[in-house]
Amino acid sequence: CTTSNFLVAISDLNLKQIAINEEISNTNSLREQIAQQTKILVLELAQQKNELKRLNEQYEARKSKADFQIENLNYLQAKSNEYQQQIINLETSVVSIELPNNCTHTSIVKLSNEVEDLKKVNEPLAQKLTCYQQLPPDIFS
Repeated sequence: CTTSNFLVAISDLNLKQIAINEEISNTNSLREQIAQQTKILVLELAQQKNELKRLNEQYEARKSKADFQIENLNYLQAKSNEYQQQIINLETSVVSIELPNNCTHTSIVKLSNEVEDLKKVNEPLAQKLTCYQQLPPDIFS
């Protein structure tokens, strides 16, 4: 009876050892799969970190450009408001002076051109007058 118990115990131990070996094999296979997936995830994480860094650099560049454009826009808006106020002030001063209706830019330019033409015509006459004024006085008159 002891030999049969001994054989049954050895057989039982062999079955347990086979089960343990299968479990170890399964565990090793699972560990290899996990290690492989971990490597893949680490590579993906590194790629995502690089992409995040690149996107942050793009964001900073675009943000500084946008800030500059906003500042420039605010400056231009302030200048526009200033010029609008100057136009309003000048229009009220023109109304208060009560200039005639023919005082437009076009008519003023036309008159300025006429004045220049008259100066050109008067220049030789002015020189002639200067010559006459430099003559000695007539003592016989």
